[in-house]
This record gives sequence, structure tokens and C-alpha cells, in this order.
Amino acid sequence: MKVSSGSVRSDQDARVVVDNATGYAYLTLDNSVQGGKGTAMFVSVSTDHGATWSNSFRFATFQNPVCLYPPYCFNISGAQFRAPGSYPAPAFDPTTGRLYVAYSDIVNGKAQILLTYASVRDITTWTTPAIVAPASGDRINVELSVEPSSGRLDLMTNDRSYTGNTLFDVAYITSSDGGRTWSTTRVTKTSWDPAAYGVPCGSCASGVRPFIGDYDGIISLPGSAAMTWTGPGKTFGTYPTNLEVFFGSVTP
Repeated sequence: MKVSSGSVRSDQDARVVVDNATGYAYLTLDNSVQGGKGTAMFVSVSTDHGATWSNSFRFATFQNPVCLYPPYCFNISGAQFRAPGSYPAPAFDPTTGRLYVAYSDIVNGKAQILLTYASVRDITTWTTPAIVAPASGDRINVELSVEPSSGRLDLMTNDRSYTGNTLFDVAYITSSDGGRTWSTTRVTKTSWDPAAYGVPCGSCASGVRPFIGDYDGIISLPGSAAMTWTGPGKTFGTYPTNLEVFFGSVTP
């Protein structure tokens, strides 16, 4: 079943969340709007278990979307590497009936996390996007979840704030008051350079295409938040081309 309307270009980065009480599904996506990946974000709703979908509603627009796809684009500082750019990450809060969406956008020269939400009673009215816990370094690859009994908001992100905006860590950011205040925890024990690891590349002089893996995952539990991400593993042979999946758990 086709969800998007076809009146815009390059629909992608689709995510879906469900209101368990009603069975309604809410799908977010981004597209290029006349060229250029990740210009705007849209939401579509299904009230019949995915048999039909509403017209896509444009709920937010990127100011300067993160694009990490060298040599085509790389618009944060430092050595280049392939990684996810800007995309919407939705989560539904059953305690308030809100659909939240988090995403990365470049603000004043650094990638920051922004958050917006709408009541599902009126999915066409959204709050003005606000920066989540402003950071001193880039934050990309953002994922969002909600603990369903309390409405606690949990985010994870690749964060360069701990190393003068040079190396990567995984950070956990949480709010127990609907996003009015936030606390941040560094999850990883050591930082890494995403440009120093990657996948094999026969046409590259270095033998490596710098790459950190696409997308992470987070789930909210009553007493913790659990998350997974891709990071560098032990080097076997000549080139640092061994990426591994990691798991971490944090108590809010």
C-alpha cells in the first residue's frame, strides 16, 4: 500500500509508531521538495491498520540538514566519513496523546537535536521546534523513544561534545517533564574517530571507506533505557574495516 502522495520528490527515511489504545498508526518521512535530500518532514496517519493512509502533512522544515555522504556532501567539521544525515525519529506518548519527532539540524554551525510535537487530536498543529539540551559539539544520528507508563522521553545520539567537537561518543538524553528540562549522560567509555574506521573499498587509496553505520536503536523501559549502535571493533589484518554492534543500558 503506497503511503506518500507522489506529489513530492524522493520520499524516504520512513518510521512508524502506533497508539495501542486506538490502533492508529503514525508514519513520518522526509523528502527533497524539488531537489536536495531532507528538505522537509511529513506525517501520514492510518486509522484502519494500514489499509489506507491520509495525505502527507508537512509538519517541519530543516534549516540546514546534516548531509554526510562524501564526496557529494559533508557539512560538519573534521575529516569526512559516511553516516546518517538528518531524518525524523518519531515516538508516541500514550500519557499525553502526543506524537513527538526528534531530528538533527545544523544551527549556528553545529548539528543540534530539535524536538517538536503535536496532539494526535489535531495532527496538523505542531509546536515550534526547540533545541534539546544545547550542546558544544555536533549531535547526529538521533533516535527517540517514550516510556509508556510515565511518558518519559529518551533520546540517544552520536555526540562530539566530550572531545572539543572532534571524536564521537554515544550520549543518552532524557526528560521526565515533556521536554521542558533535560539531563544528559555519556554512555560510551571511550571516544572514537569515525573517519578512522569503515568498510573495505578497493577503489580507495587507503583501502577503507570511512563509515560508521546507518541508524541506531533505543527502547524505553520503566527503570532504564536500552540502546544499540555501531562502533569500531578490533582491527584484523591491514585495514581498520571491522565495525561491531554495541549495546548499552542507562538508568535515568
